[in-house]
Amino acid sequence: MRIVLALAADVEDRIIGSLLDAGHELIARPAGSFELIAAIEGQSPEGAIVAAPVLTPTVLRVAGVAKVRVVALASSASDRAHLAELGLDEVVESSAGWEEIQSVLQGEPPSIARERAEAPARAGGRIVVVWGPAGSPGRTTTALSLAAELAARGERVALVDADSYGGTIAPSLGLLDEAPGFAAACRLAGADALDLAQLERIAQPYSVGSRIIPVLTGIGRPSRWTELSADRVTTALRRCRSWVDTVIVDVGFNLESDEEIVSEPTTCHTSVLTDETDRLIIMPRKRKLPDETHDWSLCAYKF
Repeated sequence: MRIVLALAADVEDRIIGSLLDAGHELIARPAGSFELIAAIEGQSPEGAIVAAPVLTPTVLRVAGVAKVRVVALASSASDRAHLAELGLDEVVESSAGWEEIQSVLQGEPPSIARERAEAPARAGGRIVVVWGPAGSPGRTTTALSLAAELAARGERVALVDADSYGGTIAPSLGLLDEAPGFAAACRLAGADALDLAQLERIAQPYSVGSRIIPVLTGIGRPSRWTELSADRVTTALRRCRSWVDTVIVDVGFNLESDEEIVSEPTTCHTSVLTDETDRLIIMPRKRKLPDETHDWSLCAYKF
């Protein structure tokens, strides 16, 4: 993203390194409202991070015409009152970390970005599982698209095919899956030998623009999932947290966790995987729901 910064020197110095590390391009550092307007009109930024006192109705009007997303940083009650008078919702405290600022710049509501920034995080990266009940379309496509979008934003992303009913990520990407990467990861985890070097070795690289997404391909035959214990699956997924910022996992449809009442023991792995997730994206079945439905498996949730 092409970004303009119009901030106090100490705030700018604090975030500029993280901004560049995240893959953004800093195109201007205007000192006041008039210079900011000139930068917006002349350099075609996509976003502007601006100190509250610099913002005026004219700045916001020019930014709106140019379709530039503006995020204001406030450091006092008077700053917040000024921004409220301007009607700007994208407001972050000037002491906020780069991740919170970036989230709002990319469209996340400030309250959610702040809550996520303040929440105690699990050690390492986050795990996002994409799941859908039998008959739900587009699960694998959604996982691939999400990984590509996050990679384009500058995150380190890995794809894991953990569909115990037959992995489809490898053929979807045109990758060879003669030696399924996720199965190898689980076996190494069982031997306490899965480290970052091993993950890099067994993953297959997939290029998205200038970014590389490592992929742990899936097992094509459901019967082979019986070779992997739930403990190994859990350990492998936890090791992946220290590998990248976000692990996108495509899983099978069955969430039953009791091996005595499911027809295939492979189904238990899906429940294990969803238990480990930080975010669960559910793809709904393609059917009309009655207003009174309470069947959560037919609906889409994100948390």
